[in-house]
Amino acid sequence: AIETAEVWQVAVGLGLGSATFFIGDRLIAKLGGSNRKSKDGKSKDGESDDDSGLGIVLGTVLDGIPESAVLGMSLVGGGGVSFALLAGIWISNFPEALASTVNLSKAGMAKGKIRLMWLAILVVSGVAAALGFAIVNNISSRTGALVEAFAAGSLLTMIADEMAPEAYERSAIYAGLATVAGFALAVFLTSLE
Repeated sequence: AIETAEVWQVAVGLGLGSATFFIGDRLIAKLGGSNRKSKDGKSKDGESDDDSGLGIVLGTVLDGIPESAVLGMSLVGGGGVSFALLAGIWISNFPEALASTVNLSKAGMAKGKIRLMWLAILVVSGVAAALGFAIVNNISSRTGALVEAFAAGSLLTMIADEMAPEAYERSAIYAGLATVAGFALAVFLTSLE
């Protein structure tokens, strides 16, 4: 994004993505999902929280839709998507989906409802990729860069607010090592291009 757009534009995209996740996350808490960050998704009185894990779902949506649009944009003109990029997307999305699914299941959400939710996210992401492919000729590469910056802002906020605290709470001594291992794997996959 920095190579394509002005630095201030990338900063605005990051800020908008971050603010969108932050506001959405607070709305989920107000709608009853405030206990989703607890170890077991339950309040102090032991009641399950049906919205446990929805913050991570929100982050996945806010990251996945722009990410899919950018993937669609990259296919225009015979371009391709590298294995490293696809592997990186899968590696980053799998733990998000797994963490959210476990929390939602522990909170008592029906498995069918969880599957339907992930299927809907998959369909919406596919539509976003198709739209990215269809409209890329009508937009500038700068717009694609801003979409990427928005996705990065929402993803970074989600990681800091949702995944990192949960990872540290559940496996404190391994959280840092796992983070660096994931980053190293992403760098390695990128080097294969």
